[in-house]
Amino acid sequence: MNTTPQPPTAPTPQTWDRMWATRPVRLPKSQGGNAYIAGVCEGIGVRYQIDPTLIRIAFVLAAFTGAGLSLYLLCWMLFPRYSVDKAPVEVLFDNRNGRYSADQSTGWVLVFTFLFLSGSLGFGSRGIISGTTLFTLAIGALVWYLLHQRTPQPPAGLIADFAPPAPDKATTPQPEVDLSAYSPAPGFDAVHRPQPPAWDPLGTVPELWDLPEPGPAVAPEPPKRTRVWPWVVVGFVVIAVSASGAIGMFRAERPLANINQTITQQEQIQPEYTTNVGSINLDFSKLKELTEDTDVTAYTDLGSINVSLPTAVKVRLTCTTDLGSVHCPSDPVINPTAPGKTLTLHLSTDLGSVNADSP
Repeated sequence: MNTTPQPPTAPTPQTWDRMWATRPVRLPKSQGGNAYIAGVCEGIGVRYQIDPTLIRIAFVLAAFTGAGLSLYLLCWMLFPRYSVDKAPVEVLFDNRNGRYSADQSTGWVLVFTFLFLSGSLGFGSRGIISGTTLFTLAIGALVWYLLHQRTPQPPAGLIADFAPPAPDKATTPQPEVDLSAYSPAPGFDAVHRPQPPAWDPLGTVPELWDLPEPGPAVAPEPPKRTRVWPWVVVGFVVIAVSASGAIGMFRAERPLANINQTITQQEQIQPEYTTNVGSINLDFSKLKELTEDTDVTAYTDLGSINVSLPTAVKVRLTCTTDLGSVHCPSDPVINPTAPGKTLTLHLSTDLGSVNADSP
């Protein structure tokens, strides 16, 4: 008999559908969870029967790649609250008479926050998303798949609107987990576990509970329509992130180092001073009169920009940061009466400070 371990089978569309139908629920503090934010980590832990602390550590480690927060927001969008049958991303355009108002509002905030952080909406000066972010999201999907392979059945009573398959010899039974500490969301009822049928009042043969009750035949319910549009929304998010990442990867490579330059002649000026992580220090204080208008861009994803402005050259200045501080002259035109042409400086960082002053 061959006992060699077999590698996991490749995921199929049916596998992904099953993963979606049995995805974790969130267990926020307001519903009895020990959550620090939205209950994502505890929900994953309960669903796949692992310590939530390990999940929290994994998200913290992912944060060092720059994608941990985006990955957490994505889970927040895709996972419904305990006792709620729809996730925030599923009710963006379907509120059902106000029943999902809280989740709908949360969903829109999460979508725009996710796209903002990923750079997909263009708020980042140069598209801060990188191949590392896409790699982290791919690893997250792979971990989800492996967890599902390890624990394909969710705990009984955990997921709303979920009907377990008819048991057979190949079906893994649903784990029994004490959910009494968790309360349903306002306006929703707790998920009820299957009850023994009338012909088995003692619950002695649960593996046969899928058999119909004796009596007149009941017409089968019409098949439920496959809910495709949530995957359309997810696909849009993935495409937006991928497009932003692809644009970022085609840009010129920027070093992870500080840039320190003292410029005294027009010939020394470069059109761009850019870096991924690090500070940019440019000294134009002794720059001589220009013979032609010159544009200069200084940009860093993470770090500070410090510029000493010239005293003998007319300067037009713009200073921006997505998250940080700006200390630049209030008048965008410096030395307006200086002879010669104009030096235009565009100083920008995604996360950090921008400082420009005269010596």
